[in-house]
Amino acid sequence: MRYQQKHRKYRKRGKRRCLRLLLGGLFAVIFCISTYMLVKELIQAEKEKAAFAELSAIVAEAKEQETPQAQTLPPVEYAPEPIVIHVEAAAAELPATLIPTAAPTPIPASTSLPQYAPLYEQIEAAATELPATLIPTAAPTPTPAPTPLPQYAPLYEQNSDFFGWISIEGTLIDYPVMYSPDRPEYYIRRAFDGSDSNSGSLFIDGACPADGNYYLIYGHHMRNKTMFGQLPMYADKSFYEEHQTIRFDTLYEQREYQVIAAFYSRLYWKSETDVFRYYQYTDLTDEAVFNEYIEQVRAAAIYDTGFTATYGDELLTLSTCNHHTEDGRFVVVAKKKDR
Repeated sequence: MRYQQKHRKYRKRGKRRCLRLLLGGLFAVIFCISTYMLVKELIQAEKEKAAFAELSAIVAEAKEQETPQAQTLPPVEYAPEPIVIHVEAAAAELPATLIPTAAPTPIPASTSLPQYAPLYEQIEAAATELPATLIPTAAPTPTPAPTPLPQYAPLYEQNSDFFGWISIEGTLIDYPVMYSPDRPEYYIRRAFDGSDSNSGSLFIDGACPADGNYYLIYGHHMRNKTMFGQLPMYADKSFYEEHQTIRFDTLYEQREYQVIAAFYSRLYWKSETDVFRYYQYTDLTDEAVFNEYIEQVRAAAIYDTGFTATYGDELLTLSTCNHHTEDGRFVVVAKKKDR
């Protein structure tokens, strides 16, 4: 009897010990996997940071390069009067047939034959009655192709999907912006060079016209605050007051934008009505659509910035994920400053 009790006691202890070992091993595996994933993420983040630093260095180097000054040739010392004397002497020896004489009498303008004069008058009268659009004019002068800014030309040569560069002073937001309308979400998990990347790249919604008055830019909300990880800080009005200007240069033009609103949003179900789906506004060239968008932005804004936009302004919207709700988003809207 005592033996059976001891055996049961030892068996319970063995089970507990095995359970503890099993749990300990499970925790150890979870810890190792978590550590591996964290280290992998940190290594990836450092690689991406180095890659963006290299791109920034290319831009900075191009900005610092000065346009080489044109080489000036030494002044030409012209020979004095003796040259003229030699020319006159040579002319005196020319044959008389080569020496120019008085200007020939101009040939009188030809006159039309009398039998065709009435027909010519009819043609002239008919031509004066033609609409102005049918009268041929001189061919219009072709508009010269825009020239890329020198600091961004090297990046465009590396990747033709490069559209511009966005930066906000005092933050980590300082990245190239991609645009691939034929592959709208290509850069969600790809770096500038097209390689796989957890943080992806900043990219413009493919439905936005390349030469339109509105750009919607997406970027990941990274835990290490890279990409658009600092964008939700605009929820604090004091942060906005210190970072009101967004610099967004295109390949051909340097631009600055004034922040006019920041708001929380999310992805909505199709069945939901009376909601502001900001991500469906990609073309604001129509005045009614533009005004509708601005009205919705003002209604959703967290605080009043004192700025708004009117039709004709060029707008910029930045969007990133946010964890305030399921499928949450945080959005910042800005308008282009007048130069």
